[in-house]
Amino acid sequence: PPPDPAWPENRERYHDMRVDQRRGWSHNQVIEEWARSAPQQLSLLEAGQYDAVAQDPVNVTGLGVYPRHLLANTMAFNVFCHLRNDMLAPDGPLPFSLPEATDADVAPAVEFMIAGIPQMQGPELAATVTEPLVLELTGPGATTVTVRPASGDDGILTLEAGAHGETKISSTALDFVNWGTIRKPWRNYCEVTGDTSSAERFLDRLNIV
Repeated sequence: PPPDPAWPENRERYHDMRVDQRRGWSHNQVIEEWARSAPQQLSLLEAGQYDAVAQDPVNVTGLGVYPRHLLANTMAFNVFCHLRNDMLAPDGPLPFSLPEATDADVAPAVEFMIAGIPQMQGPELAATVTEPLVLELTGPGATTVTVRPASGDDGILTLEAGAHGETKISSTALDFVNWGTIRKPWRNYCEVTGDTSSAERFLDRLNIV
């Protein structure tokens, strides 16, 4: 179904609304809802992978329009990012450990993040890009894309697979999940070569949610 027009357009405020609706719940109520709804959601996400509907555009309020098959990546991103970075130690309250992240863990989250770069901040981010910027991510989830300046009437950045520019931003894909969502400062994790001032304008503004 289409988004309820009464919902906040800002995605983070939408999440706040959903949390507020459950704020008085007990731990058991939260776990019961998860156990009940997660299989239903997984079935819907699996159905979105079929060729007949995989490319259908779906509006994700506050984040942009994505092909239906990529909705599975949004869930992979949410679980991977929030579990590892917000819930588990050292940055979260839960003193548990997980195995080292693999390509299968990181790549789906990174694919969604990259798809969101042109959309989540729109012209605000596009205004910072005046030359092609190569984003090289290494390790589990590795990929390389080039962020190109906006050229169409919509004023939105375009992305191209591979390296097609003189200015390069290098980081591990795992760290990108942290600094790309401004949980950590990008300067602690990125190596920039080429026109550093051009890359810095982009990196200082980037905020993937």
